[in-house]
Amino acid sequence: MILLESPLNDFYSGVRERQALLSVLKERGSVADAEVTLKNRDGSFIPCSISAKIQFDAQGSPKTIIGSMRDITERKKAEEIQLESTRRFRQLFDEAPVGYYELDDQGRIIQVNLTELEMLGFRRDEMLKHYPWEFFVESETSRNAVRALLDGSVSEGDTTERTFRRKDGTLLSVLITNRTLRSEDGKIVGVRSALQNITNRKCAEQALQSSEERLKLALAATLTGVWEWNVRTNEVFWSDECYEIVGMGRATENTLEGFLKLVHPDDLDRFSVAVQRSLAGKEQFAVEYRTVRPNGEVLWMHDLGRAEYDATGNPTRMIGTVQDITARKKAEEHIRRAKNNSV
Repeated sequence: MILLESPLNDFYSGVRERQALLSVLKERGSVADAEVTLKNRDGSFIPCSISAKIQFDAQGSPKTIIGSMRDITERKKAEEIQLESTRRFRQLFDEAPVGYYELDDQGRIIQVNLTELEMLGFRRDEMLKHYPWEFFVESETSRNAVRALLDGSVSEGDTTERTFRRKDGTLLSVLITNRTLRSEDGKIVGVRSALQNITNRKCAEQALQSSEERLKLALAATLTGVWEWNVRTNEVFWSDECYEIVGMGRATENTLEGFLKLVHPDDLDRFSVAVQRSLAGKEQFAVEYRTVRPNGEVLWMHDLGRAEYDATGNPTRMIGTVQDITARKKAEEHIRRAKNNSV
């Protein structure tokens, strides 16, 4: 216990700090754990906690101030470490490459990081205390999903696609992964969600889908199919158009030998030679041949493709197209006969 009388005035780091402490003492009569900075003998400063009380004489006039002080240097260091740790965590949270938000046990947003704010164009105060489904296109689905997480009726960690509506009205496609937050006794107290912007990927998928649809239309319009032969496994892949052209179902044997059974016997040698020459790297695979449909109808085909090789020069696969050129062949035959008849 130290008597706080005027000789201690010299130990305050500043006049304002002393005056503030005395002002509180005069108003309340006492202070508890007031933090001040005192000057040490060597001129250094020490953070201290002071508890003090005014003692009065018999007439009720202030007599002395008594109190105690405690060196809180270690506590202040620990607080600084905690503050720095909190600052770093906040920085990592805000600058993460994905969006984050946290919900309380009612489903309201209580934290949202800078990345998500930049994704959506909102200010932090425009999202805090709001429900996440207010920002989703699939609002009802999102609301039901959050409720299910909070009541523990669904498993966590699943990834779901959602569509945000930005502040400017544009749409943002995201992948969301949700995890529940629990108290020490295991009670669900909130949800933490991570959001990955997949708008570019969705645009690429849509562009690919459109491209595939255009390709299918082009293949169908020109009676053309796409095929691939894995030389190592002997497996053959056919596009839907190939099956339609030859009039076979998908139960057809998907090997080179299975395909060769469809080639007209008179064209089989020529077809096989073209395959071997292409595999040997001597020329592009190009051959016209006939195929026989299950109903006995004979069609003319034109195959065009190329072989691919591994690092040692061994063929690994052939890819190419097959086109039904029956109509062209019939037209050529008609022209040939017309010429012969005119001679």
